Amino acid sequence: MNHPVIAVRVGQWLDLRPHIRRVTANNPSAFTGPGTNSYLLETPKGWAILDPGPRLEQHFDQLVAATEGRPVACVLVTHTHPDHSPLANTVADHFSVPAIGLPAPDTGPQDRKFAPTVQPFDGQQLETCGGQVTAILTPGHASNHVCYWHALSNTVFTGDHINQGSTVVIDPPDGHMGDYLHSLARLLTYDLDAIAPGHGTLIDDPLSAINWLITHRAQREKKVLDALRSTNTPTSLSDLVPAVYDDVDARLFPIAERSLLAHLIHLEELGEARSVERKWQALQGYS
Repeated sequence: MNHPVIAVRVGQWLDLRPHIRRVTANNPSAFTGPGTNSYLLETPKGWAILDPGPRLEQHFDQLVAATEGRPVACVLVTHTHPDHSPLANTVADHFSVPAIGLPAPDTGPQDRKFAPTVQPFDGQQLETCGGQVTAILTPGHASNHVCYWHALSNTVFTGDHINQGSTVVIDPPDGHMGDYLHSLARLLTYDLDAIAPGHGTLIDDPLSAINWLITHRAQREKKVLDALRSTNTPTSLSDLVPAVYDDVDARLFPIAERSLLAHLIHLEELGEARSVERKWQALQGYS
C-alpha cells in the first residue's frame, strides 16, 4: 500500500501522449501518493476533464489553463472520494458542460455535494463527450466507481480502481472485495494500450498490471485463510493483521485492517469463513 517516489510533475499540465494531458493536484499523502491526477482527454467535441480533484483554488486555475482556451465537452468523475470529485461541479459550471458520474453512497467519507448531470450506465458511449469515451462500471474500491475507456488513445482511466505503485484499500461497507475482483477481471476483456491511474504515472503494460493485482489479492486471501486455520478459536482483526500483512510496515496496519475485513467478508460469502461476535474463524471441512 506504500506509494514509492514517483516522477509526477505536480501543479503543471503535462502531455502524456497524443490526446491525453495530465494535471496532478498538490495534495500528497499516504493515500494519494504524489497527488490526485486530473486528466484532459481529447474528443471530437473538445476536452473531457476527468476527476477534477480536491477543492484547491490553484488546481482549478491549473485545469483551466491546461485547456489552452479550447472547448470543453464534459466533466467525468470516477467516484466521489474527497480527493477526486469536489471540484467537478465547479469546473462543469465554469465551462457550462455536464458533469458525468454516479452520486455518492450514504456510507464512508464521500463528496455528497457532487451532483451529476448524467449518471452513466455500464458500457454507455458518452455522446456528450463526442462518443469517444465509454463508461465501465467498476464497483469494489467504491460502490459508485466508474472507469472510462478513451477510444482515441485506447487508454482506460481507472481512478482508484488501479493505481501505479500500490494496491488500493477496499474499505467495507462501501468497499467490496468480491465486486473489486470481478471489476478487475472485466478490464481484462479490453485490449488496452495503457492505464491512466488516479495516482502515479501511466501504466504501459495493462495486462500484466491487472493480472498482478488479481494474483496479489488471491495470495493475500490465501494468507487470510491460512491464518484462520492456524488457530482453533475465533480471532480478532487486530490479531490477524500482523500474520496476514507481515510484508507491510506496521504503521500501516490500521489501513490494512480495512482491506483485511473486506477479504474476510469475501471468504464468508464464499462459505470459507464466518464471523463470531466480531471475531473470525475458518469453516471446518474446507479443503
